[in-house]
Amino acid sequence: MVQVWAKDAAMAKLLTHPITKTGFIDPAKSANWPDDSFTHRRIRDGDVTTTDPGVESRGRHVEQHPHPNPKKQQRDDSNHA
Repeated sequence: MVQVWAKDAAMAKLLTHPITKTGFIDPAKSANWPDDSFTHRRIRDGDVTTTDPGVESRGRHVEQHPHPNPKKQQRDDSNHA
């Protein structure tokens, strides 16, 4: 399952996942959709996002793909100095 947020209230009202029939009860809240081609297409088109827009609007940085091991990343960076 993928947690997604609609890009705006109009998309939240319009979009429902065709298999699970899961839509957005509240435009400000997320929905859990299957990790399938429909979901990937909506993400690619920008209709939905995997980043909570409420977090971005509060000025916090959200890293979508963090390094799996931060300590290893630090060691790797120091080797290239």
